[in-house]
Amino acid sequence: CDLRRWRDAIADFDVAVDLRPREAGPILNRGVALACVGLLQQARADFERVLVMVPGDRLAVRNLEKLDRLAAAA
Repeated sequence: CDLRRWRDAIADFDVAVDLRPREAGPILNRGVALACVGLLQQARADFERVLVMVPGDRLAVRNLEKLDRLAAAA
């Protein structure tokens, strides 16, 4: 992960989430970016928020599973 680019992406996704707080896509993408810079708790919160909005969302579930594997390996 290129940290600077991911941090820039997080800032962009923050704006998108502020503009469209009921849209799951920017929240999911921000979660991916947060995970890439190591902000795993914040990433988890975004993925869980997506699941509240879109129960069973496959990408959110898959990303939560990845976070669980990372936590188990730590």
